[in-house]
Order: sequence, then C-alpha cells, then structure tokens
Amino acid sequence: MNSLIVGLDVSSLWCDAVWLEFMPTGALRDFYESPAFAECHRKLEANAKSIQFLVSLEPSVVILEPTRTYSRFWIDCLHREGIPVLKVDQTMIKDTRKSYGGTSNKSDPYDALLMVATYFQHYQITYYRRYWVRERPPEVSKIEQCLRDIGAFNKRRTQTINQAKSRLVYEFPAKAKVRVKKESGKLDPDKLPAWWAWACGWTEQGSWRIPKATKTKFDNEYVKAIAAGEGTGISEVTARLAQQICMWHQSEAMVEQELLSYLNLPEFDCYHRVFDKFGFGCRERGWLLTRCVPFDEMFKCLPKSKAMRRFRQLCGLGATQVQSGKADTRSSFTGSKEARSVLHQFVVRAVERGTHREQKPGGGAIATTPYDCLPKSPEAHSLRVYWVTRAYHKGNKVSGAALKAARNATSRKLAETLFKALWDMR
Repeated sequence: MNSLIVGLDVSSLWCDAVWLEFMPTGALRDFYESPAFAECHRKLEANAKSIQFLVSLEPSVVILEPTRTYSRFWIDCLHREGIPVLKVDQTMIKDTRKSYGGTSNKSDPYDALLMVATYFQHYQITYYRRYWVRERPPEVSKIEQCLRDIGAFNKRRTQTINQAKSRLVYEFPAKAKVRVKKESGKLDPDKLPAWWAWACGWTEQGSWRIPKATKTKFDNEYVKAIAAGEGTGISEVTARLAQQICMWHQSEAMVEQELLSYLNLPEFDCYHRVFDKFGFGCRERGWLLTRCVPFDEMFKCLPKSKAMRRFRQLCGLGATQVQSGKADTRSSFTGSKEARSVLHQFVVRAVERGTHREQKPGGGAIATTPYDCLPKSPEAHSLRVYWVTRAYHKGNKVSGAALKAARNATSRKLAETLFKALWDMR
C-alpha cells in the first residue's frame, strides 16, 4: 500500500496543499494542467480547520519550504499532531523548477506539486541530501529567530533615526548629528538612549531616570539654541519619531536578553571556549552557532578538507568555480550573507582597528592600537599577522580595491582558523 505524501507551498495568507500516493506518470507539467490535479489540490488558510484537514489525510510525511515566520505555524501544528515534516531547500527547488516542468514560470500550486515530486525522486528513490534542510536543535532555531528579530529592529530604528535627524537639521541643528553609543550584549529595556528619551519627554522609565545633570545639560542647550534663533524647535512629529526610536531600543533589548539566555545554555559551553580565543561578541557567537551546531554531525562525518569547504560555505565565504573552455573563473562569497556580514564586521572592528604596522623604513613590527580588543591567544595573533601582511605594503596601509581584498582575505582566514579550532575542541 502506497503512503500519502503532502506538499505545502506556504505564503503569508494561505498555503497550497497537494497530496499524492505515487509519482505522476509522464511530464509533471502535463499532470499539473490536467483535470486530475484539481482532485489532489486545495488552498488552505492558516487556521485549525486546515490543520484538521491535513490530519484527516493521514499523510506519512509533509514537505514544505522553511519560509521562516510564514511556515512556522504549519510546522508547529503538524509536529503537535505527530506528523513528520521534511524541509526542502528553497534554492534547489528554484533551480529544478524548469527541469521538471519545462518553464521558469512560478505558481504556488505547481510548487506544491514540485515538492511532492522532489520527495519521490530525491528522497524515496535516490536520497540526495542537498535537497533537504537539516533539522536543527530547537535552541539553535530560537537563536536564529532572535538574531533575525534584532536585525529587523535595527533596520527600522536606523530608518527612524535618519528621518528624525533630517528634521533636526532645521529644528535643532546642534543635535542633527547626535550619536548614541549602543554596546551589544549589554542592552537594558529599562534604560533608554538618553538624548532621544529627553527629546520625546520620556525622562522616566520604570526605575530608570535620565541623570539630573544630563537632563539639565539638554535643557540648557535647547533653550540657548532657540533663544539664539538656531532652529525652529523640536516639533511634535520629531518627538514622536524620538519615541519610536526608544521603543525600537526597548524591543531590541528585550530580544537580546532572550538571545543571551539561549547562548548561556550548558550545551554551548564547548563552543564558547573556542569563541573566547577570538573575542567574539554575543551576536557573532549567535550567528556562528546557527552555522555549526551540531559540529560533529555536520562536519566530523567528512574528510577535514571537505568539511572546511562546507564550513566556509555555511559562513558565507564559499567560492564557486565557472569553467568554459579555457576560461576558468571563481566567484567568491556564496552562502549565508548574515554570517559573512558578522565575520567581515569583526575583521574591520577588531582586527583592522586594533592592529597596525609601525612606520619604519621597509616596514616596522606589528603593533596594537588603543582599539585593540582581541584576546592574547595564538589564533588572534595569527589573524593580526595575516591582516598586516595583506593590508600593509612597505609600511603603509593600502587603500581602495587592495584594502577590500585584504578584508575579504582576512575574513576567509578567520573562518579557516575558527574551523580548525572547532575541529580540535573537546
């Protein structure tokens, strides 16, 4: 007896469900355009009635793309009902859509059918792991969700800050370029950015208050500027924007505290001992954990050289080769853009700003700057040496394309050094 396979293509408002017991004969596109397809397809809304309908089908497995928040409702509900869920790689589905159906046109019902066909072809007949997303520990999934929420809050807060500053240019020019230092890993939802809190009138928040001296300073600066005709005064709209900035700060701080609670779980202690050798911050550690946990299952099953290539790819620092006749080129940086971004920023913030070469004829010794924050470890020292070797020529720091190449090369070196340390961790 054949088992029923269900494919779901999830969108923001509904999902398309297709169910089959066996692979359709002939071309997949012909079956999709036939009357038989309507008998095994239904559009479902995200509610309990739709979940009960899927349960009534008694599927042996449900296939869907992990579209983050959109697919979370369906995955959680199906897991509660004891129905297995397989997550198919979105990139592989996109790349194989034309080969299955002979067209690049995309439709949600056809994508749901394509997921069922992918299961039969690349899971049941011949298992091909690249089509399937590994089920990660729930703690790691929570970490990634926190990091994505923080990224969304940061983006919206930056937009609001830029809009508020554009209004301060004529309302209060002295503060049009105000900058608030935000220390990652130490945000407090009850401690607001002082200037923006003053601008919107939130001088008290729970047990927190703007220091009296700071409030007096802001008051005096504002009164003096307005009296001198330096600005029209902070409008109600700008005050509302300042209030939004404080609210985005609170939201980010609350999620960061949740992130720290997951990072401090004992199962991640061995990874943190490795991260301590590099001086990573909490958000860098979070993105790296989403790329490499569980390390033994993901990498120790492969030869070390191949495992390193996979690690670089997962960190967004992989390279693809394109060969045609005599032409043989490599395009760098494929994979997770978030992991690549945090590693690149770490190189700029910690390695580049904290290390330089002394100005001496022929190039001096490697020295640190007041911004140095790297620990005294062999791994950190190797990064310093590598950076200075690539970024300095005859004692002078390179610029332009050469500086960009040095940063990119150091990011790859960082990923390789980190992999070796993780490979040897106990």
